[in-house]
Parts: sequence; C-alpha cells; structure tokens
Amino acid sequence: MRHTFHTYIKKYQAVRPERLYGDFRDYTETAFTTDDASLYFVVKCMAAEWLPHTFVVSDDYRLSGLIRVDQKEHEVFLDMAAFWFAMPKMQELFQTKSAMADYFMTRSKALAGQSLQNEQKYRQATYISLEASDSEKLVVECELWRNMNKDRQSLTEIYVYQAINFFDLPGPKLNVIYIGSSITNTFKRLYKHEKWGRMQAEKKRNEDILVYFAELEGDAIQHESANGLSLLARNEHGVSNEDETLITEMALINYFKPQYNWLHKDRDISYSERVERALKKADFNEVTVELILEGPLGALGTPHTGTYGSHTAIHKIA
Repeated sequence: MRHTFHTYIKKYQAVRPERLYGDFRDYTETAFTTDDASLYFVVKCMAAEWLPHTFVVSDDYRLSGLIRVDQKEHEVFLDMAAFWFAMPKMQELFQTKSAMADYFMTRSKALAGQSLQNEQKYRQATYISLEASDSEKLVVECELWRNMNKDRQSLTEIYVYQAINFFDLPGPKLNVIYIGSSITNTFKRLYKHEKWGRMQAEKKRNEDILVYFAELEGDAIQHESANGLSLLARNEHGVSNEDETLITEMALINYFKPQYNWLHKDRDISYSERVERALKKADFNEVTVELILEGPLGALGTPHTGTYGSHTAIHKIA
C-alpha cells in the first residue's frame, strides 16, 4: 500500500524584487505575502518588454501593439474592459464587462455633442502616453478609468509581467534559481534576503529576476487495491505547518536543483531527520509535490528538469 504525503501550490503571486521596497511595498506586503505564503521561488528570465510606440487603441475597448519576449516580437491585444471588470466591485455592480463599459462611457464627457457609439468614443478619447511609458510599463490615458473616477484620474499603468498573466500573453522561459521558505513572515524573509547581492550582480543586462510567493496545501493519500480495483482515499496528513513547508521545500529543491541552493540538491530526502520524524513514523512511504501553476508565468523549470510547465516531484521514502 502506498501512503503518500502530498502537497501542492494553492495560490501564487509573482512580482519583480523592486516591488518589495519603496512606494510599492504597501501594495506587495499583504496578508498573502506575509501570512498565507510559506514558500518562495526566485526566477530568472530574459527581460519581457513592451514596445510602447507600437500600441494603438483598436476596436472593442482593446489596445493593440507589440511585446518582445525571449528576443521575439509578438502582436498582442489588451482588453481594457476585461481589465477593469476583473475588479470585484465591478462584478458586484454589473453582470458583464460590456454592461460596465457602456454604463461608464455613456457618462463620458469626452467628445460631447458628437454622435458617436461608446466604443468609438473610447477609441478617440484614449491614448498611450509615450512620455510616461517604458519597456516595463505601458501608461494609458484610459477613458473608462477616467469615468470610473469621475474625471479625477485617467492614467493607467500596465506592468508587463502582470499583463502577461492577466491577458494570457506569450511568456518568457522561466528558470527557477532559488527556492526558500519562511514559517512566520515570507515577505520579511525576502525583504532582507542575503543572496540578493549575488543574484543581482550575476544577472545580465537583458535579464530580469522575479519573486514568487506561494501558498501550500496538503493531504494524505492512501492507494489500495481490492478485487482488482485501485482505491484512493484522501485525508488530513496530520503534519505540522512547519514540517509541511520544510519537507515541500526540500523535495522541490531536490527535484529542480536550482542554481543558488546548496542544501538538499544532491541528497535523498529520505535521510532527512525531519522526514524521519514527521513522515516515516506516521507510515508515509512517498512524498509527492505538485507544481501546477496557472497562467504563462506558471511555466517554471530549470536546465536540470529540461521542461517548463507543470511538474510533479515524487520521492520514495526508504
């Protein structure tokens, strides 16, 4: 009978390291990054870049232009109605993104007196601010946002990596270079991480580093066979949060073998004192960790794995 200690990533958030500091800190230091997330990954990729001068406002509340990913240019479309409709408050007030867009554009003061449909009015009143935009962020004078704010604010900053996941754009090849954990406060652990200096120093000019905060969930799976049938039962694993986190961390390090990790890369995790105490004595004979993350930014890998996407790390416990 197989008795599996099973964990998986329930939720994740990816940010650039700069967003841990300065004015961005208030947006990044949340209950999720401090309390819920207990694992983190540091990932390196070729820098993804907006090409702001290529963007125009097209039909159906969309922006169209080019993004450069892994040295290739791709034409993309950014649905701004969907962008704003993703806000929980908008979904409380409107049944569809079209109903939301029509409501706010009907109230627009732009091009007053002209007989224009709402989409036409949006297309003529919205534009890309080339002066404020750069390769990392696309800055849009968005007429929808202006009307939502009752003319107080129209500038909308769309950051390239968040846009890749939200709009399902082509994503870069994402190499995991470090895996770590924190039992108490993951944000604080990363904020003062001792390896930032070396990672940044060894990063090439055309590369970016991303930080992933990850929340874990786990259970115990029993695999049995009876009368030729395979039976599976899931139960609480009964392992502490600390053991769950640290065993998952060592299992993923051993599987991915990230560049900047040293412990657990080449040693069978069966010989860990923590596995011996927390799992062997509870009759677990297997550790399985699933890394199945949604969106283009979820396709992680390393040269060791040779694949970039979903992963299942399986370790037999001797």
